Amino acid sequence: MKAFKRITVFFIIFSISFNLYGCWDYREINSLLIVTGVSIDRNTLNNKFILTFEMFDPDATGQFLEPVFIKSEGITVFDAIRKAIDKRGKRFYWAHCKVLFISKSIADDDILSVLDLFNRDDELRPDIDLVITNTKYAYDVFYTKKNSNSISYKIDESLNSFPSSGEFSKVSLNNYILLSSSEGIEPVIPLVSIEKCFMDYKTVVKGLAVFKNGKIVGYLSPDESKYYNILLNKKFNGLILLSENSKEYDNGKEKQNISLTLEVKKATTSIKPVIKDKKVVININVAIDASIAEIDSNKINFINKREREILTKNASLFIKSNITNLIYVTQNELNSDILGFGKSIHMYDPKIWNEIYENSGDYFNDLYFNINVDLNLTNSGSNKKIIQEKY
Repeated sequence: MKAFKRITVFFIIFSISFNLYGCWDYREINSLLIVTGVSIDRNTLNNKFILTFEMFDPDATGQFLEPVFIKSEGITVFDAIRKAIDKRGKRFYWAHCKVLFISKSIADDDILSVLDLFNRDDELRPDIDLVITNTKYAYDVFYTKKNSNSISYKIDESLNSFPSSGEFSKVSLNNYILLSSSEGIEPVIPLVSIEKCFMDYKTVVKGLAVFKNGKIVGYLSPDESKYYNILLNKKFNGLILLSENSKEYDNGKEKQNISLTLEVKKATTSIKPVIKDKKVVININVAIDASIAEIDSNKINFINKREREILTKNASLFIKSNITNLIYVTQNELNSDILGFGKSIHMYDPKIWNEIYENSGDYFNDLYFNINVDLNLTNSGSNKKIIQEKY
């Protein structure tokens, strides 16, 4: 009898539960505006924030047409968002927001205070991409081309392809805030520019904006950004272009300059501090596997062992020179430890780090560096032979 009652109660509860299924925050898609990107500027006349939203407004069938843009001003970022909602009469849906476009004027002032709302808001994804616009106003990027494609999605696709280029680095909101709050390392954010392309204009991602204490202190060129990615062990399969002076190859013949392109297959970097008598030396060991992708000469046979060794040596020196230059720029011109040398010291010996940092917050200029590059040329493409002329 008791077993029968238990089965009956279970059956009733099980039957009722079917009526309880549902989504507590369900909303019709055509009652929402799908935000794909937001630009943030500041009005220099009244000091208010200017927010421009790129979004899709679904029709009754849920289909997307062309992106629409809404611009609003507010005393705070949140104030500007609420005023934008009032203009359209629909709630914003943030889950598909891909990029925050931040103007240089905002970044020159204090970017952290602007990002505070987006970091707190539970509707916004923490992996949203951050970019600094190399334009007068950040919203300029939305008006480069009139079509049905989203500029924010295009930029997001470009950012996701950074390993094949290496001329910038992908930085999310969460990643930027994490680095900003960490000791011994400063963040960077990729740069977006507008370039003329035939009769039209296009947005491109090149270079990095360097930060210190929440403000821009300078920029890295696309080439410098490649070595930034290598030193921070970010995935990098880009190209290294170098010009070889064939002085060592000529064997008494006329000298010639040779340009060649190396395609990086794998790059790993080890950064280890050595501390002696409170003098800090950073040992940097870079190991690169690369292939010879292109040579502009048919007179030098790099398949030859001796000539290949000369190429490897010269290419290693070229890479080392560029790494040295990057460190010099960050240390002497920008004074921002974006490569995380302070963090490596802190991990190696927290006690020494605390002594250095407490005595002088500007530890970066007192560091010394020892750089070693181990380049391994794995192959030269599918055809090892060099194209030869008839005569």
